[in-house]
Amino acid sequence: MTDLVPQPRTLPLIGNLNQIDGEAPVQSLMRLAEIHGPIFRMSGFGQSIVLLGSQALVDEVCDETRFSKTIHRPLEVLRDLGGDGLFTAYNDEPNWAKAHRLLMPAFGPMGVRAMFDRMEEIADQMLLRWERFGPDAVIDVSDSMTRLTLDTIALCAFDYRFNSFYQNEMHPFVSAMSGALAEAGVRARRPDFANTLLLSSRRRYEADLALMKRVAGAIIEERREEAPSARVATCSTSCCRVATPRRARDCRTPISAISS
Repeated sequence: MTDLVPQPRTLPLIGNLNQIDGEAPVQSLMRLAEIHGPIFRMSGFGQSIVLLGSQALVDEVCDETRFSKTIHRPLEVLRDLGGDGLFTAYNDEPNWAKAHRLLMPAFGPMGVRAMFDRMEEIADQMLLRWERFGPDAVIDVSDSMTRLTLDTIALCAFDYRFNSFYQNEMHPFVSAMSGALAEAGVRARRPDFANTLLLSSRRRYEADLALMKRVAGAIIEERREEAPSARVATCSTSCCRVATPRRARDCRTPISAISS
């Protein structure tokens, strides 16, 4: 069966890593899928993965009676940030399921509909900022989309305002998130010994992680201390409501699993 899965031509030791553009890795995989079809194999530094490029194949491997959840290298690195959350949990870890049960009501049709006004508010802030720059300004779309995404998540999920469109610099949490995600992607492509030796990168990465956990912890403590009547219906308040013994056990889930 292994021989039936196509693979791009490999080089000694690095395998297919030379065919991945570090600046646009997803686009690299899309190009390879156009050449080799909806299923192909890649390898490098002694590791091998199979990639799928069609909805039909993804649906098939989501059959839990035949396949189990596995964590590839980039998501393993992101466990530094997400712990055993939804995307980064190993198959046999329970906390991601607890977080899933706690957050599902907030992401049902009624929950998402209740977020629309706040989503629109953040989008209006971005458009107003663009308008005030004037017609000759050059808009950094990537920067704006990062602000839009994280400001919307913070307001809708945690009733917390980053106010990124009211200042030139991003909120420290947003900067830390962007830096940590970028560094995690780079760390996933480096051998472990290189990550250990690059002290400045490691210290900056650890500082970003510490800041994010500190902010997330402070927000959750604020929500726990609020009177129930004063809480806005968000994901964080869903985590703070305790109605059943099972929910009470779930609410003792670590912050990392909830925030992922």
